[in-house]
Amino acid sequence: MIKETLEHIGNGYLLAKTEDLSANPMAEYIKVAGKQFKQFVPKNLLKNFTVKGSAGIQNTWADVPWIAFMDTNITKSTQDGYYITYLFSVDMKTVTLSLGQGITNVVNALGQKDASKEFRNRANFIISRIKEGQKHFSTDIPDLKSNLSNSHRPRNYEQTSSYSVTYDLSDLPKEEKLKFDLVKLIELYCLLTLRGGLDQDLAPDNYSPPNFGKLSLTEKRKYKYHRRLEGRNSSNSRMVKRQKGYICEICNFDFEEFYGDIGKQFIEAHHKIPFSTLPEDEVVEFDINDFSVLCSNCHRMVHKRKEPYAIDEMINLIEIAKRSSQARTD
Repeated sequence: MIKETLEHIGNGYLLAKTEDLSANPMAEYIKVAGKQFKQFVPKNLLKNFTVKGSAGIQNTWADVPWIAFMDTNITKSTQDGYYITYLFSVDMKTVTLSLGQGITNVVNALGQKDASKEFRNRANFIISRIKEGQKHFSTDIPDLKSNLSNSHRPRNYEQTSSYSVTYDLSDLPKEEKLKFDLVKLIELYCLLTLRGGLDQDLAPDNYSPPNFGKLSLTEKRKYKYHRRLEGRNSSNSRMVKRQKGYICEICNFDFEEFYGDIGKQFIEAHHKIPFSTLPEDEVVEFDINDFSVLCSNCHRMVHKRKEPYAIDEMINLIEIAKRSSQARTD
């Protein structure tokens, strides 16, 4: 099924591009072909997944047609967020299964040059967040033959890829291998979401760009925007804060009470479960109880060691520190 679909597109796309895009049989095929692939999404996640395909827009054929798998809790559009795609090369000789990112909103916000750098930064961040993927997929930038295109999109697709596998369309592997790769990448996709997606709020506190102190004011502003732009699209941080409130679970600090209006609804989200203990070969779902809300100080202290302190540990440490301080003053 996967093999047949990929072969059909590979064999007929270049010829179809010589025709009008509107109501073209190949374009219509790509638009709906991926829907049959939903059967490979775990049933407990199926209701949140959508599969879309595109051969172009506004009567302009795409140099790289695609089929995308998206968790609608993360993004409902290929313009932002992160998702899985089958990307066909410009010369239609290969197809790459990739865990990539939306490009449109980033390019619009940052410009092409800065967007390209940001895509690689995020791709590397994804790789570091779900290192298990290195057992099964390549972390190299895939070659979609973007040099054959006048569009920026193929080059951006290449840069956004974190994990990928590329197939020769003239010699595709057996159906079982194609299914295995797709299911494995879906598992990684779900694991990435559980671990916070692109949300830097849920990353260790030492995550920062190289030479941050040497950046210009404009560059620093862009970096702050980078952190906000797509990280919040996963909705994990917002969801945690809405449901768990805005008072630190360790020290009970309330930003609004201390700072007034400027502290209203301010808190940081923290993933309680060490990443190393999460299952690497199972599909996992987001659970609100996997997260805590912490003030900035407590969040930084939690990450003072390689394996973050548990919330109860930090509460006990604070109590010990208080008793010790009291004993010195008595």
